[in-house]
Amino acid sequence: MVDNFDNQDEIMIGNRRLRKIKRPKQYVAPISEPASQTDYRSDINNLPYVQEDQMYDNRQAYAQDDSFAYQNNMAYAYDAVEKKKVFIIAVICLLVGIFAGKLLFSSSKVVQNGLQGIVMNPEVPQGRSRCGVAEKTQGCVLYIMNPQRQELNGRDFYDLASQLTGRQRFVIETGNMRYSSMKIKPGFIAQLNIPPLN
Repeated sequence: MVDNFDNQDEIMIGNRRLRKIKRPKQYVAPISEPASQTDYRSDINNLPYVQEDQMYDNRQAYAQDDSFAYQNNMAYAYDAVEKKKVFIIAVICLLVGIFAGKLLFSSSKVVQNGLQGIVMNPEVPQGRSRCGVAEKTQGCVLYIMNPQRQELNGRDFYDLASQLTGRQRFVIETGNMRYSSMKIKPGFIAQLNIPPLN
């Protein structure tokens, strides 16, 4: 059942109200016909009808488009937050790696000051290596600390030096003639010249 109203744009079919979409018809003029004879005006009665429900659907579509734009903005913000997290994690990993590398691959620092509290022996030749580093037959320098609470002379260390190096006492005495009367205070270190084996 079709009812016509005063408004030419709306008609009722049953319970539904339909509206016309006003789109002009496009006419294609024949090539041979002059353009003045073609009628470009559209007749309002020839327009298609659209139900009003479809108009509300269009409004909802626009609302969905807004929510889609909002979701896109949220996705962009989420991506930015994710990039920040990844960057922060990368920086933390880099710092942990540098710290671990320093711990694992750092070389121990050699103190160049040497031993403190050594009573120097003028009879030790320049550049002679320490005992334990040099070969057994080579001459070396032996360092022995005074563990007593009293001063000791250089000759008091000859017996211990003979036991540690395997050289006879008289060989050590001949290598340290002037050092035999040097005073070694408690906690100080005696520097003994150990001559090479012939």
